[in-house]
Amino acid sequence: MKKGILAVILLMALCITGCGKKAEPPMITEGPDYFEGDTIGLYAIDSGKQEIIQINVEHKDKPTLDSIVSLVIQNLDESVEVRKSEINKKKAIITFSEKTAPVKGCTEKIEGLILECFANSILDNLEECRAVVFRSGKGAYRGAYLSFDLNEVYATK
Repeated sequence: MKKGILAVILLMALCITGCGKKAEPPMITEGPDYFEGDTIGLYAIDSGKQEIIQINVEHKDKPTLDSIVSLVIQNLDESVEVRKSEINKKKAIITFSEKTAPVKGCTEKIEGLILECFANSILDNLEECRAVVFRSGKGAYRGAYLSFDLNEVYATK
């Protein structure tokens, strides 16, 4: 009888201590191991929830800045045009057209999410990139809601 009561007490103690634990957030795979064979991990926007989501897309070659930019554009619902993308001194510099999102024609939230998609996708997949700079038109980034200096770093790793 004492063993039965002791077992019940131990079981209750385990249940009580286990109930207060918070769920761990999912691990995000980053860096050069993120490219696995025929797929590449990118970020896109869940338009319904208006939040960033991780996706895997088919990509057979080692990722380059141009391929990542192209894949991110293909996986956005908004019309986005990148006029130029280059890597200079370990910085990815992305120049957006002034006529499309994220510079024009989208909400403040979507503008920020688009920039996040590009920055996270680039930094996660290109080992040689340590920072991302955004520009628009012929100079500094000037969106409807966000503005940055000409060489202002948006994100780093």
